[in-house]
Amino acid sequence: MFQEACEQARKYTCPYAGLRRKHDGTVFSNVAAFIVLNDAGWCITARHLFEEITRAQQSIAGAAAIDGALEALKTQKVVDAKHRNREMRNLERQKADSLSNRVEIWAGGANWDKAQPRATEVRLHPVADLAAFRLDPFTPMPGAVHPVFRSESLAPGLSVCRIGFPWHSVEADFADNNFQVKRGFPAPLFALEGIVSRFAVEKRPDGAQATYIHTSSPGLRGQSGGPLFDVEARICGLQSSTIHLALGFDAVYQGEGGAEVERQFLNVGQAVHVEEIFAFLDLHGIAYASA
Repeated sequence: MFQEACEQARKYTCPYAGLRRKHDGTVFSNVAAFIVLNDAGWCITARHLFEEITRAQQSIAGAAAIDGALEALKTQKVVDAKHRNREMRNLERQKADSLSNRVEIWAGGANWDKAQPRATEVRLHPVADLAAFRLDPFTPMPGAVHPVFRSESLAPGLSVCRIGFPWHSVEADFADNNFQVKRGFPAPLFALEGIVSRFAVEKRPDGAQATYIHTSSPGLRGQSGGPLFDVEARICGLQSSTIHLALGFDAVYQGEGGAEVERQFLNVGQAVHVEEIFAFLDLHGIAYASA
């Protein structure tokens, strides 16, 4: 049912890789998705991806503080040398687990490795898990099409599909003060269908709010920031997260020590509603198509 829609959606859905390097030299990444909106290189994705960068920067600042603490321990007069050495080992372990001073976003697309684009002009939604950014430099991928957002109203029972890049990793090294991606692009898409189950409103104490779509199937790690679309490939929402709703009954089974009780949950996908996306893009003057 979604075969043609997935073929269309894959032309505007791209992989994102957040590359980070620890002080011990380990390079690691997290993979997600983003949607290219227009020929100017504007894109949308999940806001929490940029918040992860903020947390990484805080870790970098923490590493600088550790350096200061280590230097202070080295120079201070010590009564108990064993205690000082123990404190220094603890700080060194903390520093090894913290991030170095390089955190980068890599966007995966045809030939983008030759002129690696970066996320610029970032716009963050104040409430919803939604962000916009512009790729620079930007070259449209061969055969790329612009996404179309669904202007018809949404209702429970509507069949929808999401795509992204779960169960995939990007491998990179750090050399000559730069990340060098070894493998991981192009990334394979994974599709998961479901129906619109209900709508939920997130409210803040100051009165600001955002509307989300809940779906009968969960979103997967690696699909964050990707599209939720109908059978015509029209975007209905942007994948944000998965929530776990208690079913109100437990499963009881016999374990080695006797009866075991396991709580039961329904894993529900959560996507930013298309109406939130319309308002956000209009506010920032970013061009898009709807039908």
